[in-house]
Amino acid sequence: MNLLKARKQKSLFKIILISSLSLFALIVLFFTSLFVLFLIYKNDISKTLLSSVNQKINGEITFSDLSFTPFIHFPSASLKLSDLSLKESKDSSVNAGKMPVFNVKEAYISLNIIDLFSSRINVSEITFEVGSLNIIVYPDSQTNLQKALKIKSGTEKIVKEETADTVTDTTSGLNLQIDNLEIIDLQLALENQLKKNKLQLKINELQSEFSYSENKIISSLNLDASIDSLIKNNGLLLSNQQINFESKIEVDTDSIYVKLEEGSFSIGEAKFNFNGIFDSKNQGYVDLSVFVSDKDFSIFSLFLRDDELKNIKAGDLYLDGSVKGKTLIEFPQAEISFGLKNVELINPITKRKIKNLNLKGYFNSGRSDDWFDARLRVDTLFADFPDGLVKLSGSVRNYKLPELDINIFLSADVTGLEKVFKLGSISDLKGKIELTDRVMGKYLIEEKKFVSSINNAKLSLENFGVNIPGTIVFDKVNGIIRRESDDIYFDSLSIISEDTDILINGKVQNLIYLFFNIEKDIEGNLDIKSSVFDLPNFLAFDPSIKRDFNYRILDVDVSVIARTTTSKATKFKSFPEIDFDIKKLDATVKNFLPRLEIYSGIYKISESILGFNMKFENFKTDFMGGKFNYSAEYNTSKYQPYYIKMRADFKKIYLSELFYSENDTVPESINGKLSGSFFTEFQFPTDSTLLKFIKLKNADMVYEFSKDTITATNLSFEFKDFYFNDKAKPNPLATLYTSGDLKADNINSSSFNFSDVDFNMNVINGDYEVKSETVRLFGENAKGHAKITATPFSDVPKFNITYTDINFLAEKMLSTFMEDQVISGPLNLSFNVSSSGSEWDTIVSNMSGAINLSGKNLLLNGLDADEMIDKFKRSQNFNLVDLGAVVLAGPVGLAVTKGTDFASIFVFNSGKSTKINELVSHWTISKGVFEIQDAAFTTNTNRIALTGLIGFANQNIDLTIALLDKSGCSIFSQQVYGNLDSPTMGKVKVVGTVLAPVTNLVDDVTGKDCVVFYQGSVEHPKK
Repeated sequence: MNLLKARKQKSLFKIILISSLSLFALIVLFFTSLFVLFLIYKNDISKTLLSSVNQKINGEITFSDLSFTPFIHFPSASLKLSDLSLKESKDSSVNAGKMPVFNVKEAYISLNIIDLFSSRINVSEITFEVGSLNIIVYPDSQTNLQKALKIKSGTEKIVKEETADTVTDTTSGLNLQIDNLEIIDLQLALENQLKKNKLQLKINELQSEFSYSENKIISSLNLDASIDSLIKNNGLLLSNQQINFESKIEVDTDSIYVKLEEGSFSIGEAKFNFNGIFDSKNQGYVDLSVFVSDKDFSIFSLFLRDDELKNIKAGDLYLDGSVKGKTLIEFPQAEISFGLKNVELINPITKRKIKNLNLKGYFNSGRSDDWFDARLRVDTLFADFPDGLVKLSGSVRNYKLPELDINIFLSADVTGLEKVFKLGSISDLKGKIELTDRVMGKYLIEEKKFVSSINNAKLSLENFGVNIPGTIVFDKVNGIIRRESDDIYFDSLSIISEDTDILINGKVQNLIYLFFNIEKDIEGNLDIKSSVFDLPNFLAFDPSIKRDFNYRILDVDVSVIARTTTSKATKFKSFPEIDFDIKKLDATVKNFLPRLEIYSGIYKISESILGFNMKFENFKTDFMGGKFNYSAEYNTSKYQPYYIKMRADFKKIYLSELFYSENDTVPESINGKLSGSFFTEFQFPTDSTLLKFIKLKNADMVYEFSKDTITATNLSFEFKDFYFNDKAKPNPLATLYTSGDLKADNINSSSFNFSDVDFNMNVINGDYEVKSETVRLFGENAKGHAKITATPFSDVPKFNITYTDINFLAEKMLSTFMEDQVISGPLNLSFNVSSSGSEWDTIVSNMSGAINLSGKNLLLNGLDADEMIDKFKRSQNFNLVDLGAVVLAGPVGLAVTKGTDFASIFVFNSGKSTKINELVSHWTISKGVFEIQDAAFTTNTNRIALTGLIGFANQNIDLTIALLDKSGCSIFSQQVYGNLDSPTMGKVKVVGTVLAPVTNLVDDVTGKDCVVFYQGSVEHPKK
C-alpha cells in the first residue's frame, strides 16, 4: 500500500510539474508574442497613444521613446516612457518662456496581464525617476496643470451625448490597484502669481499604495523631501529644511469626503502629529488637528543646536493646533497654543544652568485671508540665566495693520550661548549684556510709517565679544546702544577687534526700519575715534583690501554724516549704497602716506553696472603741509578691476614728506613746495604688481624752493606695471619697477625755459634711466641724444648725465637758459658727468667726467675783438678777460658757472660783434674741479687761448687768458684767480720789449725762443 501510494504521489507530482511548465511556457510564449508585436508596431502604438490622449486635452504630452519590458516585473508587463513631458498648450507661442508642467526622464508602468482578463486593472508599480514638476497658479486662480488637462469642448459634448442615452449607474465596476507608486529625485516648483508665494521643493523619494474600488480610494503616503525655499509675499520664510510626511488617506469619491488618519510631519528633527477631515459637501469644511508629544525633546531642535539636545536636563514642551473652516466661502481659521514648562539646560562652555525656562503663547489667524484679525500673544517667557534673567511678554495683532505691544528685559552672561541655541554662524560669544525694550504702537502700511506711543530700548554691553567667521571679530565691546522712537544712539561704544580699537558716539535715524523692510531714509551722525584701525584685518572678509591696501590707519578722528535708505542698505549684490558727508577726518596711514586731515567731502559707496563703486566728491584736506583738494572715483569690475580716476588741485605741499621720515636729512632742492592741479587715472592689478598703470594729464604745477621756482605747463605722463618692495626699504621709490613716458608743453624757471619736453623713463629696482631724443635743454631744433641714469633713493645716491652729438644753435640755448644772446651760431657738444651723494656740496665734490664743445662760424655780440686788439696795439690799455669770457662764459661756461656772477663780466651791449671762425672748449672734471684741456678761438686776424681750472667744490678759480702769435706763444696774458663769486683780475702782462714801435708790437715783442702757451687744436688764422 505504501509503495502504491508513493507511486501515485510521484505520478501526481509529474502531472503538476508538466502542467506548470506548460503554463509557464504558454505565458512565456504569450509575453514573447506581445514583445515581438510591440517591437513591430511600437511606432504605431506610440502615435496612437499620443494622438488619443492629446486629442482630448488642451495641453500636449510627449515622450521620446516607448519600450516594452515583459520580464522586469514578471508576471507584470512594464511599459517604459522616456522623457515624458506635459506642456500647457499645443500652441508654441503660449509655451514660450514657460517650463513644462512636468518633465520626467524615465517613467515605468507595470500592469498585471492576468488581471486584464477580468474587470480589474492592477497596476503593480508606477515609477517616476529624475524630473521636474512646475505648478503655476495664475492670477485668475487657474493652474497650468488645469489648463493642460482641460477636456476640449467638443469632447465634452460627445461625452454628454453618450451619457444621456445610458442608464445612470453610480458604480463604475472598475477596480484599480497600484501596489507601489514611487517618485525618485523630482524637483517641485510651485508659484502662486496672485499671492506672490513660491515653493521650491526637492522630492528625494515618495512611496505610496493606491486602491480604488466601489467609489472609495484608500492610499498611504510616505514622503522624504527638502525645502529649498518657501516665499510668502516676496519674503523668505523657510530655506534648506529637510521634511518627512507619513499618513493614510481615505476618500469617498461620491461625496468627496476625505479622511486623514493620524499621521506625522517632521521638519529637521522636530516632529508633529496630525489628523483631520475634508468635506466638500459642507462648503469644503476642513478640520485639521496638529499636536506635539515631545518626550524626546525633538521639537527643541528648531532652536537648539543638534549636538546640545543632550544638555536638556528637565522640562516639557507642548504644541496644540487646529485649522477649521469652510474653505469654499471663508479663510480657515488656525489656532495654536504652545509653551515650555520648567525646562532646564546646561551651558557646555560655562557648565552653568539656564533654569526655570517657561513659555506660554497663543496664535489665532482669524478668518481673513490677509490676517486682518490675526493675533499672536506671549503671556510669559521667563528664565533664570547665569548672573541674571530674561522676561518677555507681548502681542502682535492685525497683520494687515500691525499693532505691537512688546516688553523685554534681559540681563545675563551670554558666554557660550551659541553652543546652546541656534544663532547662525556666530561663535566665541562672551560677556554680559543688559537689555530693556518696550514697544507699543501701530504700523501704517500704506504710509509706511510706524506710529508708536512707546518705543524705547537700551542695550548695555560689558566685555561683550562675538566672532562671525569670515566677516568680523569683536574681542571686547563696552558701552551703550539706545533706541528712542526711530533713532539709535551710541554712547561711548568702545570696540576692540584684535589690533583695532574704535570709540563711537552719535545717532542713527530710522535704522530700526531695516528689520521691517520699510522704505525709509536712514541717516547717521557719528563721531569715531581710533588709535589703531587695522583696516585689512578688520575687513578681512574682503581679501582684496589686504592685497591692495595692507596698511594700518593711526590716530583716527572722524566726524561724519552717513546717509542711505532701507532698500539701498538691504538690496544689493556685494555692498550697500551709502553716502558719507565727512565733516572732519584726521588720520595717518602708517608707512604709506603722511598724516591726512579732511575738513569736508562726500564719500559714496555703491554698486554700478561695472561693480563696486566709490566716489570722493569735493574733498578739502590738509596734506603734506599744504592744502590738497580732490574728487575721485573707484570702480572694480570683471573687465576693469580696481580702477581709480581723480582730479585734484593743491597748494604748497611738501613732496619730501612722501619719501623721507621726520629725522631724515632732506636735500634742499627736494624740500620745496608744490602747487597746481592735475587729472590722474590708475589701476590696481590682479597680479603681484602694485599698480597696473598710472596716468597724469593736464597738469599745471609750480615748484618753489629757496634757489628757484620751477613751473610746468600741461605736464602729462603714463607709467605702467608699478612694483616696489616696501619690506626691503620703506621708501617705495628706492625699490621701484616701472616704465613710461613724460611730456610737457613747457618747463621753466628763472634760469631756464624748456619747451616740448618729451622723454622716456625706465626704472628697475630703484635704478632710474631717462632717455630723450629732443634735447630741449639746448633750445628748439637741437638734435642729439640725452641719457640720465641715477639711483637717487639709495643709501648713497649716484648720478650720470650723458649728452652725445648734441648739435644746437648757441643763441637758442642761451634763450632756453634765460641769458643774453652774446654768442650765436652752430655748436657741437658731448657731455659726460658722474657724481654721488645726497647733499649738493657732496654731489659737486664727487663730480667727474668730461665736456667737449666746438663750433665754427660763430658771432660774438657786444664787442669787436679785432678792433679792441688793434686799439691795444696803439694804447696798450686792454682787458683780456673780456675776450676769455667768450670761451669760459659761452654755452659751456653757462653749464659750469651757473649760480655765480662770473658770466656777467663780458656783457658790453656796444652794438658791435666779432666773427669767431673756430672755437674749441674741452674740459675734464675730477672731484669737482673743472680743468681746461683745450680752450681757444680765432677771429679773422687773432687767436686767443685759455688755460687753468675752476674748482666748484672749493669755489675757487685760476685761469689765464692769452693773445697768441703764430707759434702759440703769448703776446699778452692776464690771470683771473681767487673766489669764484668775486674773482680777482690780474694785470695784463706783455711778453718781450715794449720799446718797439706800437704798429709793429705784435710782431716784435716776442722772440724766436718764446715759451709756447698753447698747443691745442685751433690753428692761427691765415692773414
